[in-house]
Amino acid sequence: MIFVRKKKKSSVLVLTLWILSLLVVFSIGIGQNVRAHLNFASHIKKRVKNYYMAKGGIEKAIAVLESDQDLGVDNLSESWANDQDLFKQLPLNGGYLTISYTLDNGGQQQVLYGVEDECSKININKVSKDILSSLLERIGGLESEQAIDVAAAIKDWRDADQLVSLGGAEENYYQGLKEPYQCSDSEFELVEELLFVKGMTQELFSKIKKLVTVYGQGKININTVDALTLYALGLNKDFAQRIIEYRQGSDLKDGTEDDNLFQSVGAIRGMKALFTEESTQLNTLISKNLFTVVTNTFRINSLAKTRKEEGGVGRYIECVVKRDKGNQSEIVYWRER
Repeated sequence: MIFVRKKKKSSVLVLTLWILSLLVVFSIGIGQNVRAHLNFASHIKKRVKNYYMAKGGIEKAIAVLESDQDLGVDNLSESWANDQDLFKQLPLNGGYLTISYTLDNGGQQQVLYGVEDECSKININKVSKDILSSLLERIGGLESEQAIDVAAAIKDWRDADQLVSLGGAEENYYQGLKEPYQCSDSEFELVEELLFVKGMTQELFSKIKKLVTVYGQGKININTVDALTLYALGLNKDFAQRIIEYRQGSDLKDGTEDDNLFQSVGAIRGMKALFTEESTQLNTLISKNLFTVVTNTFRINSLAKTRKEEGGVGRYIECVVKRDKGNQSEIVYWRER
């Protein structure tokens, strides 16, 4: 009897230890699950906070644009285009807000803090097939004949008719693909739509995407355009770089007080003596009514980020704003990530 009693006590002790072990494991599991949910909730909270910070940045940038009193000539030395006090790492609600963009002048990239002029890019809905071909050859790296064919396909995609340009493509081509789709036969709504066009590859698109747009009036502002875009239009690299350096002034930086502004398109001819070939290139572009000194469309890149000690969570909003003659703004594109 005594032996049996001890055995029962041992069994109860072992069972109790097993139950305690299971409870410990269960408690640890619950703790880890709760911790994961708390971390997730904290992350979501930071993203929501950063979203409203980034959205506030968009509203701030629009307010600066609408406060611009000089609508006659738009240039990079204006506050909306480059002002670190207004747009660089502004402390806000436990984090910071930055609105910025990058210019590519002959391989020398300069970050400006402000709103990007969308009219400093090539509008693929407006420019001629020759300009598209030049872009694809000089920036995309295509051979001349191939560039002409892809430019023709771009033109066919955006026009409303079913007439196939030499080297181009219309509905019949796209319907005959292994995975067929319709040809738009209307203007591009997004630059990414280029990827549907005959001859366009992801590699080619990645080379040209920063230089093109589907927004704006179709004219390029010579006070805000970068050297790479001027080269894409057909100017010699050295000539394009000299135009930028003249515009930058003595400090060779865009968006500063010593910038030389072109008050009119014709004023670009007032630079230092031009070679005959350069004058011909410039006059060709001017005759196509391709340049302007006034902008009506802008891109705002707003980044809000919590500080590292708070996890460093970031939120980015990109939008395109169209400004009318009354200096009122309308958002025509919005993307978040």
